[in-house]
Amino acid sequence: MVATLHRTQADLIADVGESAIVVLAACDQLDQAIADLRGWMNDDPCPDPGLTRCLGGLVSACSDLWTLMTTVAQMAPAGMDAGSTHLPASFGRYVEGRVDALANAWADIRRVGLI
Repeated sequence: MVATLHRTQADLIADVGESAIVVLAACDQLDQAIADLRGWMNDDPCPDPGLTRCLGGLVSACSDLWTLMTTVAQMAPAGMDAGSTHLPASFGRYVEGRVDALANAWADIRRVGLI
């Protein structure tokens, strides 16, 4: 499940400049991967609090990315890289911040050996 989440979030980031339909399709895939991992965590609680914290941070960061990208799709239907005037100038920095948070969450997951 962690590998699926990794793949779907990477696909979504790669699709950031595509049309809203492509971004929303990638968002749907990420949303499902998040739900699967959350379900697994709820059904099979991990006895290691550090690992649980890492997985929780990853789910949170991926959820933030999902929220962000659904907003992008609504505000810039032609895509974020298409010179859209619908997005505020500071939006790119916010996206970078979310991607950095996601990278940090993945670093934690790698550190504990899940991928």
